[in-house]
Amino acid sequence: MCNKHGMTEDRALFLSEFFHDIGVFLHFRDDLTLRDTIFLNHEWVTDGVYKVLDNEHVKAHYGHFTDDDLVEIWKEEKYKEKRKELLALMKNRKFELCYELPGGGYLAPNLLPVDEQPYEWRSHQDNLHFEYSYQFMPKGILTRFIVRRHKDIFQQTHWRYGVLLDYDNTRALVRERYFERKLTIMLEGSNKKGFLEIIRKTIHELHDSYNNLAAEEMIPCNCALCRGSQQPHFYRYALLQRYWQNGRPAITCEQSLDDVRIETLIHDVFPQSSVDAALTRDRDIHIHIGDKIGGDKIDATVGAEANNVVVGKDVTQGSH
Repeated sequence: MCNKHGMTEDRALFLSEFFHDIGVFLHFRDDLTLRDTIFLNHEWVTDGVYKVLDNEHVKAHYGHFTDDDLVEIWKEEKYKEKRKELLALMKNRKFELCYELPGGGYLAPNLLPVDEQPYEWRSHQDNLHFEYSYQFMPKGILTRFIVRRHKDIFQQTHWRYGVLLDYDNTRALVRERYFERKLTIMLEGSNKKGFLEIIRKTIHELHDSYNNLAAEEMIPCNCALCRGSQQPHFYRYALLQRYWQNGRPAITCEQSLDDVRIETLIHDVFPQSSVDAALTRDRDIHIHIGDKIGGDKIDATVGAEANNVVVGKDVTQGSH
């Protein structure tokens, strides 16, 4: 069609990205499996995805499913020629509804058990704590995090609101406290700061995919009372930076009432390479991105049962 109207390839790709961003259709040209497919019918995509997520067999197996399951689930004529593309949509970073398991098959984390699972924690000494606090917490942010970091999951220890990760002789327990509107992170091992940086980068990338999402990074107190405690007082990272930049090198702990040096608070959490930068610039915690669901942004105020992503709002019959 573009050739018919004399458009160059660059112009056609620009229009494709524009229409994708405003929600006219879905076109993931950076995805090798999806780049040659344009999805026009949002109901077709929504129905196809939820045929998996609402399937009783898949739910009974807590989100685990196989290729054979998908052949049966997508057996209707309108789906069976596009099974590969539908699965790619579910795995795509736009939606992050499932991931491929090392031994074969797939897992949709938003169907994992709700109850916390037993986990192996080697030591409660010298743990590193960190939190994210939200004004509004979109449902499913933790299950999307699980999809992104699934290669680091320790012995498949995960549930719908928590996951245990292992990297470089370091463990990280990441939990979603939805009614408290926060993510909590606890680390133990030899490279806690380094692993936390990796986790923070992943969470910031997730934040960037939402529209109008406000979040605060929270740093634990290291006063004599809080150090070693499983429930230390937390400071807003942005507030610590404001104190420092206004020539106030210490802040008072609300639990012990001790004054605590801001530089040591930040140094206890971040690698040295990040400390200097943290003390010389403000970090914009409030994240404002885009205003359309149809592109690569997700409105933080829009809900859905699967990872709070309204899949059907992004696309419009079948695919071409």
